Amino acid sequence: MKLATKLIVLTLDALTPSALGCYGSSWNSTPTIDSLAAGGCLWDRVITSNTDPAKIMQQWLGSSGADTKALIRAWKKHGSVEFLSDSQEAISTAAKCDFDQLYQIDPVGDEMPTEPAAEVEETQFAQLIAAATERINEGDDWSLLWLHSDFLAKCWDAPRWLIDSEPMDEFDEEPMDAAETLEAEMLGAAESSVDSLEELPFVFDTTKPPQEHIGQDAHPDLIPVWMTTYACQVRLVDELLKVLLAAIGDAEVTIVLAGASGESLGQNGWIGHQAGPLRSCHVNVPLIVSKHGPLRVPQLTGEDELTRIIQCLSDEDAPLVTLRDWSREESEASGQRTITHQILSQQAIVTAQWFFVDQGDEGYRLYLKPDDINDFNDISRLRNDVVENFTSESIDF
Repeated sequence: MKLATKLIVLTLDALTPSALGCYGSSWNSTPTIDSLAAGGCLWDRVITSNTDPAKIMQQWLGSSGADTKALIRAWKKHGSVEFLSDSQEAISTAAKCDFDQLYQIDPVGDEMPTEPAAEVEETQFAQLIAAATERINEGDDWSLLWLHSDFLAKCWDAPRWLIDSEPMDEFDEEPMDAAETLEAEMLGAAESSVDSLEELPFVFDTTKPPQEHIGQDAHPDLIPVWMTTYACQVRLVDELLKVLLAAIGDAEVTIVLAGASGESLGQNGWIGHQAGPLRSCHVNVPLIVSKHGPLRVPQLTGEDELTRIIQCLSDEDAPLVTLRDWSREESEASGQRTITHQILSQQAIVTAQWFFVDQGDEGYRLYLKPDDINDFNDISRLRNDVVENFTSESIDF
């Protein structure tokens, strides 16, 4: 593996794979991120050990993390190692590490904006990318820039024009036969039953991220509108990554993009960050390296995979992905698992084949993996043997 002389790591709270085209999203477009993944490596099943991104940042950057200290020392051989963030909490965590420089990016205003930004450069995330591009243009004495933002969890200020609200093109209509006419009348009757519902906007203008339960009486378009609003924020990331790549130019720089936590977009009956019962959407996060591919890694792994990758990229003799990493059969045979937990004492055990959740008074849930991506079909009643196996384990959180 060719040694990476420079590395930029971008970590984001509340980034879900389901909103990225390279992870198969059919409802959002992320061409810049997709282009990074197309020639690089993508990990399909990275599961964090906590739904709280602050806890994950502590795992990555905590002062007790021997791996973190080792990777910083490894990159310091090539130049300055620096951390930039718009999160005070992340800066405080990074201060426990031996970074050469820490940059805290001030918010756009003293308070969270109440309206979306008019232009991309006015957003909170743009301030972080602007600081990074300025640092890149200052000189070539740096080796690792770690950028972290919490805007996806705290401030949805992306310009709404990033999402195309134009209606779909209308097809030329041909004369209908009797059967088609009857079907159209039946559909019209069904549609008339919802005509009295309030018409929702194409995208919400609120900058405060939602924490909303989607009940049985919820508007049928509520989830799609929230998904579109979230997609707008992710497109902001995609647009500003393009700006960052332009600043890099022809320099040999590897980009790593990772999520510190996921986002619920209705899969568990809730919309929001850390919202609702614990499900895969909270803890399944993206991980992409822009080079050394193209390759998709199906193996189940935890958030510590990020620090391993950063360490490997500093050493030309260390393989980024081994055959065992790439082989799903090897993953299943190894018995590898991650244990994750959420506030309110919900906890889960994740293996290559299962996602098991202990919801306390709400009972157990069991989902087949990796087929049931969104935890749609609870089969705990059908596989009592698997449930008993997991409940018999002693787990100390």
